[in-house]
Amino acid sequence: GGGALFSPPLPPLSTLPPLLRESAPFLVMKVLTCVKVFLMNYLSTMFGSAALAAHLVALTIWRVLILVGEPLSYAAQSFAPQYFRSEGSGGREEAARGLYYVKLVLGIGLALSALMFVATRLSYLPLSSLFTQDLVIRERTRSVLNQVTLSVCVFPILLSLEGSLLAIGRVKDLVKAMALNVLFIVCGGYLVQDSSLQWVWWVFCGMHTFYAATMSFILYKKT
Repeated sequence: GGGALFSPPLPPLSTLPPLLRESAPFLVMKVLTCVKVFLMNYLSTMFGSAALAAHLVALTIWRVLILVGEPLSYAAQSFAPQYFRSEGSGGREEAARGLYYVKLVLGIGLALSALMFVATRLSYLPLSSLFTQDLVIRERTRSVLNQVTLSVCVFPILLSLEGSLLAIGRVKDLVKAMALNVLFIVCGGYLVQDSSLQWVWWVFCGMHTFYAATMSFILYKKT
């Protein structure tokens, strides 16, 4: 029919293996992220129902607050990659311009981290009261305030680093950093499994700090 005239041709099968190779690191990253979340929630089940409820309240607030840093990751991925595609002397100049944008995003991430420290300290307890009126759960939730604050503060830097590594095409290095991150929470979780919810959250925020430090090292070595 007439519609068939305007149907785009299907890509040849020879393009499928390269596409899968390009997609595989991103799939691995998502799987590793799921593993981290599973381990975090699993560790919080070891201290009773009140601790688990407090963990879920804290985790919900944490997830809301870390969303502030996501635009930094998108900004790095949107503006910087175009400057790393050229070769030769002109390519070096473009890469230098791309690195300027990367550093700008990282600088904004640092400033936003300081802002989120204040925002988390002021909003955490009022937000927790929205999810539960149980005094025991609220007290357990209050007990991880410092850990939640540190993790939230790290996240703008973490997301800007993650976006920057994606922008300069270091996807495989990012996968390695995330794999080390999973190893960190596995070892940390093993050490604190008979401890307390507070120590589980110390492992959680330590994991994010370790991940950010690993990405900083990779970015420094590659640039």
